Amino acid sequence: MEMPILLLGESGTGMELFAQSIHSSSSRSRHPFIAVNCSAIPESLVESELFGYEKGSFTGANRDGGKGKFEAANLGTIFLDEIGDMSLHVQAVFITGYKGFKCSFLPFANVTILLKSPSIC
Repeated sequence: MEMPILLLGESGTGMELFAQSIHSSSSRSRHPFIAVNCSAIPESLVESELFGYEKGSFTGANRDGGKGKFEAANLGTIFLDEIGDMSLHVQAVFITGYKGFKCSFLPFANVTILLKSPSIC
């Protein structure tokens, strides 16, 4: 049985290790575990970092495009650390992007999402 998980805890208490343990004991353990420190992603790069981008999307972009963290975690687990530290605007971008990602952007992607934050919108 699969279900979403929200881990709550103070910074530095080992939540990522706990998330890795959950992943390791799950049916997805043979697939990637991708940890993302959300507070370290600049606001202007959230969409391209999480959901990827196509060639020519922006100045300085890889000419072949780029794989996002969700695509990299396909069939595995993505751990979004400190998502509550992102601005509310960026959290809204994440939620909107994730809905589009699941429905149309990468319809083949299949990931478990683990969130760690004292607060999330």
